[in-house]
Amino acid sequence: MKLINKAAKKIVKPNIGDVVHLEMFYNDGRVIETFVVKTNVVKVNRVTFDAKTEDGNVYRIKFNDPHILSTKDV
Repeated sequence: MKLINKAAKKIVKPNIGDVVHLEMFYNDGRVIETFVVKTNVVKVNRVTFDAKTEDGNVYRIKFNDPHILSTKDV
């Protein structure tokens, strides 16, 4: 059996005001530490979106970024 055509992956694009959970990494050279950050979408572009944390940090993320854990509406 041979695969002729592969289905495209569905990319979920969040809207302004949606809550997005991101998986962040910290590497000190010995241990890789992961933690989850809850962010709110503040700006949406064609390929990326800006997400703001509770601390006020803003991250620019691509829609197909593997660090996006979940997108939920507020």
